Amino acid sequence: MKWLEKLGTIPFEQAFFWAATHLDEASQLVTYREKQLADCQNSLNEYQTQLAGVLGQLQHAQQETQTLRSALDSLLNSRSWRITQPLRRFSQLIDRTR
Repeated sequence: MKWLEKLGTIPFEQAFFWAATHLDEASQLVTYREKQLADCQNSLNEYQTQLAGVLGQLQHAQQETQTLRSALDSLLNSRSWRITQPLRRFSQLIDRTR
């Protein structure tokens, strides 16, 4: 403890003041970063909700496309379509000659 008498209390007071100041700054920085993280998590949740909605719309559009393709295939493979094919070709030929 002889060295304590030689140094005095001023260096310790300065060290404690420095530590307290930097601890407060670090605490404020942690609080700021926690708020940023919470904001990012909220944004992520919103984007995930939007993505789920878009994926739902995409799935609906794919189902509708498949339904329309099936209907078109049924039409093109129907007997009436095959029977009327010469009439459609003849009509196209007439339209081209005009």
